[in-house]
Amino acid sequence: FLRVISSKVPEAIAKTAEDHKITQIVLGESRQSRWKHFLKGSFTQKVISLIWQKQIDLHIIATEK
Repeated sequence: FLRVISSKVPEAIAKTAEDHKITQIVLGESRQSRWKHFLKGSFTQKVISLIWQKQIDLHIIATEK
């Protein structure tokens, strides 16, 4: 486990994974309303967009609302 402090969490996750040659990331994601998703965007989608060309597997664990 690594602990990184940043105000840009998706970017910090992607950079840390690349810097440490991490090959798997596990994220928990709760359901959110369509409005919140539309206005704020999806955290998971932001991470995916930052790691999609790298050799990193992303495991998403759904949590209840």
